Amino acid sequence: TNISEGRGTAFPFQQIGAPWVSDPEKFCKKIGNLPAAEGVFLRPTYFQPTSGKWAGSVCGGAHLMVQDVSRVRSVALACAFIQEFFELGGDQATLKAPPYEYEYTKNPLDMIVGVSDALSIIRNLDFTQPVDTSDPSLWGSTPGAQQAFQERREQVRLYSMDKNRL
Repeated sequence: TNISEGRGTAFPFQQIGAPWVSDPEKFCKKIGNLPAAEGVFLRPTYFQPTSGKWAGSVCGGAHLMVQDVSRVRSVALACAFIQEFFELGGDQATLKAPPYEYEYTKNPLDMIVGVSDALSIIRNLDFTQPVDTSDPSLWGSTPGAQQAFQERREQVRLYSMDKNRL
């Protein structure tokens, strides 16, 4: 997307924002009240990247501060941010066009999420309720495809899937 993740600032990957966010306090309050933001404090902020996306432009947004890592749902929070940025930004909010990495035709967000039309799925989620982004059916996967993936994954997994371990 053309949303700044804070590169070119003193807090890269701790800040997120865009020039069209004119009221960071309202923005943080809206996102911060969602179940997806549990375990994270969102401090309203303005920042001006010196390089990368929006270099030289003032971006309104949030400084993310993790308070309880065991409660953080990073994918749900990222999706909630994307939804809100696209709602606020209208035509100003855009997806990065291909190429991305080694792929020359697929949309980069679709590649990262692993589905076609990820933005439409994200924009239609209801983040006022807890959203289990680890549920493959949320992204349109069928039970057969899920089972095939689980079997392939077991053959190459290097680390334990024990959720009690960090």
